[in-house]
Amino acid sequence: MTGRTGASEGLIRALEIEVRVLAEEGRPPAWTSHPDEASLWIYEIAQRIAKDALEGTVQVERHFAEPHSFLQVMSVFASPTARHVAVIQDELPKLTEGLQHDLAVKFGIERTQPYVRLEADTQFHLRAGESALAVVHPQVEPQGHPVYVVQPQSSEEPDVDQKPRRATPGVALIWMGALLGAAVIGSLFLFGRVNELQSEAAAAGDLRVQNTRLTMELALAKNARTFEQAQCTASIAQHREMISDLAQKCSPKQPPPKPPPAPMPYPESPDPFALPNR
Repeated sequence: MTGRTGASEGLIRALEIEVRVLAEEGRPPAWTSHPDEASLWIYEIAQRIAKDALEGTVQVERHFAEPHSFLQVMSVFASPTARHVAVIQDELPKLTEGLQHDLAVKFGIERTQPYVRLEADTQFHLRAGESALAVVHPQVEPQGHPVYVVQPQSSEEPDVDQKPRRATPGVALIWMGALLGAAVIGSLFLFGRVNELQSEAAAAGDLRVQNTRLTMELALAKNARTFEQAQCTASIAQHREMISDLAQKCSPKQPPPKPPPAPMPYPESPDPFALPNR
């Protein structure tokens, strides 16, 4: 089986290719409406480069379409020969840059270049044999497998060196000291947090006791209210019965009683300043 679904017989996995095509601002990405076509474009470009360089074939492992990017991971299968190992050791940066350029042209990308990562498989080097590697590249250790990554760059950004840099012992000591300091700070923070949790647990016990007392008081209040409601209901029933008995005893034919006479007006007092009549 060959093509996008499997490798040919006699070939083993040589490389892993990871491609991420980024969407450009102001332009709708092609994979939103045609995800299968975008995957086919990436596969065809990778297949052409793998066939020219390693006489191999490409298999698509997975692809994932997002609103801002399209990710596809592929495997390259080739014969484990010394020549193919030499191509991977020497021409991996060239293959990566060529794949990035062809993807940019195919997708019409002008500013944000695609992200491309090529990683060699260790089993491919072991199957090729350590002796063949020593003849072609005596300075290369057979146990390692190269990885080359090309990050996407904008047209306005200057070109940067993509080669990995090894950390110096001084930098390693600085990082170790920083990690130890962070561990000490974290232990102090955890110790303080443990004390806080212990105090919170003691306070929680007091709250449980208070909650029990309040629950008992609430139950007593409910019982008292129920008793009062029963007493009020009984009193209302007794008053209604008494009113009914009084209404039956009274007769509406009897005339109403006469109201008492109006009070007499207060007599006027004589005026002491009035002159006597002559």
